[in-house]
Amino acid sequence: MTDGNKPLEGKLALVTGASKGIGAATAKLLAMQGAHVVLVARDVKALEAVEDEIHAEGGTSTIAPLDLTEPESIARLAQAVSSRWDVLDVMVLSAAYL
Repeated sequence: MTDGNKPLEGKLALVTGASKGIGAATAKLLAMQGAHVVLVARDVKALEAVEDEIHAEGGTSTIAPLDLTEPESIARLAQAVSSRWDVLDVMVLSAAYL
């Protein structure tokens, strides 16, 4: 993340399924492009590992562990994101459950 070319600088991205696979890879790519990434998945340890990788490369992220099969969890996530940030610029739905 040191090339200086960050087209998503100042943008907020949220990625579901961010603990592994395509979701984790997408989250890392968005962070490398300058976005602050909200990492969403059930597995806290795996989310922390992805977050550590992003931070090690100079990116920024926030973990949001939750189960997308629970509507109350989704409502809490929406409230938390909207109260902390003004705009959600990118949303990637990569969880096995949509």
